[in-house]
Amino acid sequence: MEKKGKGFIGLIAAQALGALNDNAFKLVVSLLAVDLFVKDTGGTEYVSMVGVVFILPFLMLTTFGGYLADRFSKRSVIIYSKAAELLIMFLALPALAAGNTIAIYSVLFLMGAHSALSSPAKYGIMPEMFGEDEISEANGSMHLWTYVSIIIGTAFGGYIFYLLKDRIYQTSYIFMGVALVGLIASFFVAKVKTLTARRKIELNIIKEIAASMRIAREDSGVFLSILGLTYFGLIGGLFQLNILLYARKIMEIDQMMTGMLLTVTGAGMAAGSYLAGRLSGHKVEYGLVPLGGFGISASLIFLGFTYGSIGWTAAMLFLMGVSSGFFVVPLNALIQIRVAEERRGQMIAALNFLSFSAILLASGVLYVLRELIGLNSAMIFLMTGVCSIAATLYIFKVMPEAFVRLMNWILAHSIYRITLHGEENIPRTGGALLVCNHVSYADPLLVMSSVKRSIRFMVFRPIYENPVIKPFCRITGAIPVSFADRPKSMLKSLHTAKEAIRNGEVVCIFAEGGLTRTGNLLPFNKGFEYIMKDLDAPIIPMNIDRIWGSVFSYKDGKFFRKIPRRWPYPITVSFAPGMPANSTVHEVRTRVEELSAEAMRVRKGYYKKLHIAFIDEIKRHPFRFLMADSMGVKFNCIGFLAAAAALQRVLFKGRANSSVKSEMVGVLLPSSCIGALVNTAILLSGKVPVNLNFTSSKESIEYAVKECSMRII
Repeated sequence: MEKKGKGFIGLIAAQALGALNDNAFKLVVSLLAVDLFVKDTGGTEYVSMVGVVFILPFLMLTTFGGYLADRFSKRSVIIYSKAAELLIMFLALPALAAGNTIAIYSVLFLMGAHSALSSPAKYGIMPEMFGEDEISEANGSMHLWTYVSIIIGTAFGGYIFYLLKDRIYQTSYIFMGVALVGLIASFFVAKVKTLTARRKIELNIIKEIAASMRIAREDSGVFLSILGLTYFGLIGGLFQLNILLYARKIMEIDQMMTGMLLTVTGAGMAAGSYLAGRLSGHKVEYGLVPLGGFGISASLIFLGFTYGSIGWTAAMLFLMGVSSGFFVVPLNALIQIRVAEERRGQMIAALNFLSFSAILLASGVLYVLRELIGLNSAMIFLMTGVCSIAATLYIFKVMPEAFVRLMNWILAHSIYRITLHGEENIPRTGGALLVCNHVSYADPLLVMSSVKRSIRFMVFRPIYENPVIKPFCRITGAIPVSFADRPKSMLKSLHTAKEAIRNGEVVCIFAEGGLTRTGNLLPFNKGFEYIMKDLDAPIIPMNIDRIWGSVFSYKDGKFFRKIPRRWPYPITVSFAPGMPANSTVHEVRTRVEELSAEAMRVRKGYYKKLHIAFIDEIKRHPFRFLMADSMGVKFNCIGFLAAAAALQRVLFKGRANSSVKSEMVGVLLPSSCIGALVNTAILLSGKVPVNLNFTSSKESIEYAVKECSMRII
């Protein structure tokens, strides 16, 4: 993992420095075009050409970049592209010195070309460096530093233009320096295997994109992710053009404040990308996508009304940036992880082509909305936000599970704090049966939040038929079952679960058949033995620990009507290694019990030590009666604590090495007030009391002394 980390830092540095150079050089060329060509009578086409010239290579060459990423070592492609960047920046020196428009725009075109050719390799190499459990966080970090570099590059480009305006050719020295550092960083990119895909290169770009989309349609998740990111490209392109008009014409602020608003947007995108990676945990959490979609929609709609306040406008732009990170990171990660290795570069290239086509299309959309329809910039944001809501609702229609995962993610990350153990025991592919204990109504949400794959639950039929819950059950493919069902109906439900596992799906069953009313594990039903009969798939025992006592459990004889003891509530979810399909009910139940016992070790950090909890209780009720025994000894709370503190000083005063913590001390006393007093005194000394049975044999006591390394009884 450390080696991967170092290799990833090299990749991030190469990508970030390239983004910095791209944006700084592009801004220098834009500002130069303004000074040289834009007059009161025209010349704005030279400024407009800057964006077109830079984007054009992504339409012309990105498919070839995908071929290079699939055919050769992605690391080698990255290194050669960084070397090409250094050469291109060297060519910028004579172009800028001569002030030749064609030469300068040619260099800009080459910068776009080098980015287009290397992009599939940069993003395609990530799944080869990281597994599915790390890919979301890796994407979050990659996007974070890319957006930070874009912000710095834009500001840096303006600064060096102002500084070297009269000798603009000298900026190329700075660009060469940045490119050189990026080239050095590329050598630290992790070495990965060379796939050497043997597919032929397709010179017809449209034909290549069409072929890529046909392949993408084989996986609806990949296809819809590409469409979602293309749509985001359209929204982003429209936003970039419209925000300048919004700031200058509607808000009537100067260039400096406009730049600050753009910086706030970029900072939001960086923060959102990082948060999306972190919040996804160890999986691709596409439940964040609709959350990002609604955030983008809300911020655009509010921008239609906040133009009177710079503060509110900046807040909405930051929200839009954060929401964009939530939208983009999971979709990119899903494409990277779900596309076959030998086609990954091809698919990323197709995505780049469609995204940049959408960005170019945004210019036409803006022209239609402003010039033909007559909308101002605020109205364009408002209309775009409404359309974005419609697009997000469409995501729910075609990917309804995304909505379920969104709601589940919100509940699981706001009410609970989940600690996972053994999640690597869940097979990445193929069918499996999860057998889980059942303590609360929140158990399915906790299971869904803990497992990366989609899960089909076996649900008690009356709960399944609840009109509020039924739509969610149908979306997730839940299987209704009940002991009240007729035998034929019961067998049909079990057979449905069997076929789901046979087809490579994950099914979860709560084998107790109902919620525990005591917190203890109930007997398991034998239904899952029928499900797994003749199947070649593992049974994965799992246990949810510490859920007893939460609002949704039956502790205190009631569900729901309890005040939460902690917020968020800590939960431990444990998975055991897969068991054979022919495992018996007794064997599986025993393994779930063992998981529960093993989970107790995790609790230590969440619970107070016995004597500390006792002292806290005494503080609340100091004079309450505490204990008495048959010898006539009585204690109230404060009296017992005072006696224990005094006894602690007497017992351990002058003892050699008595300060050793966690030393085990034997107690050979009957059950009595004095026995409790001695136990408490030992605990107050930072030691561990071991109560020995005075009726045991000499050999048994000697064995206990040896095992506990006791020096004192």
